[in-house]
Amino acid sequence: MKTRIIMITTVLAMACMVWLIGENRAYKAQYKKQLIREAELIDQMFDMQTDNARYLDLIYGFETENAILGSCCANGGTYPDEESND
Repeated sequence: MKTRIIMITTVLAMACMVWLIGENRAYKAQYKKQLIREAELIDQMFDMQTDNARYLDLIYGFETENAILGSCCANGGTYPDEESND
């Protein structure tokens, strides 16, 4: 009777070990996928920062051009260097 209990306990312990090893492998695979996804998101973030810097440069250029055009319109369409002959 005592050996039977030891044998059943041993079989159950081995079954639990196999189940835990399977769970560990599944978690390791999921962890690797998450690391790859994290690296892709970091790359995407850096790409977006580069695009953002480029777009901000364009916006600042447009604001400068808009200011120049606004001053030109305020002068009646003349260039700032020319004098108005009205």
